[in-house]
Amino acid sequence: MFTAQVKQTNPGWDKALLKLLPQLASRQIAVGFPKGRADLSQPHPGYEGGMSIIDGAAANEFGTERQPRRPFLHQSRDPLEKMFRQAQDSLATAAKKAIESGQSGKINLTPALAKIALNAEGIVKDTIINGSYKENAEKTIRRKQKGKPGIKTRPLIDSGDMHKYVTGVVREASQ
Repeated sequence: MFTAQVKQTNPGWDKALLKLLPQLASRQIAVGFPKGRADLSQPHPGYEGGMSIIDGAAANEFGTERQPRRPFLHQSRDPLEKMFRQAQDSLATAAKKAIESGQSGKINLTPALAKIALNAEGIVKDTIINGSYKENAEKTIRRKQKGKPGIKTRPLIDSGDMHKYVTGVVREASQ
């Protein structure tokens, strides 16, 4: 005859986990040119014809009659998905440790989400610089090299303003 004894080492873990879910469900990470920044939709001095940063980014992403498509956000998608999967695993591990130690009621996920948003911002900025795009037209190369002979020109990089304005933020999910 044998006997077994079961010892529950983590009672209430399921309730503790359920307390964390609203914190995650009420937040989202937005990267690119998130709404809410008035300066992004105002005419920008770095762009011709009073174009805004948002208009310039859209023209680059989708192309225009005069400009080829250079989809920096689309090209960011796979690296962003990979980073988000890794971040999801890290958040799950941190939540598990907090629950196991009885500290689940003290978890604030906002700093972790802010770090993920900053990483996402970096991925988009890196893609703007290092993505694979159709080369600039000769006219554009000459304009960019004016007064700087021999300088290497890159698509999507002129004044650097679009790159500078890429932002990763944590915000309420309803936005």
